[in-house]
Amino acid sequence: KKPIMLDQSQALEKYTLEGFVNIEPDDTVFDIGAFIGEFSHSAIEQAKQIIAVEPDKTNSVCYWKNIGESYTDSVELVQCVAWKENTKLELNLSSDPTEHALSTPDFGDASNSTTVEARTIDDIAIEYDISVIDFLKIEAEGSELEVLDGIQKISVSKMSIDVSEGNDTKSAK
Repeated sequence: KKPIMLDQSQALEKYTLEGFVNIEPDDTVFDIGAFIGEFSHSAIEQAKQIIAVEPDKTNSVCYWKNIGESYTDSVELVQCVAWKENTKLELNLSSDPTEHALSTPDFGDASNSTTVEARTIDDIAIEYDISVIDFLKIEAEGSELEVLDGIQKISVSKMSIDVSEGNDTKSAK
């Protein structure tokens, strides 16, 4: 049985802006806050490679079910949280899995937490021998600045950062 996903066209439209911030055929894409793979699933149809970062174990299992076996050569999933330094952090688990966060979740009951590995984007990129991230998508539930602080050595060509509680996304080139 195939897991239920959001409309992939909506996921791609949320993070791209036609003629300004697009995913191109040879792009290496970093999907920070990959959740269950809506954005990655859409982006892989256009990109060369996806490096996805998702700290939650259950979301990671759903991610692979949604991506499917046909993309395992071009998709990597790193189970950690992107952060400004390599360390261990407490991830607050919301009753709404879209709201797991290092800070207090916006929605849902956050009575549980788990310790997760935190890594810089630089560290992850170096592990995969990537010197330029062509498209960086960040949805970090309030930790976007700390994620960006973890980029000191790697070049980023295009980025889209979700800084809203709703569907509004800010993109920059």
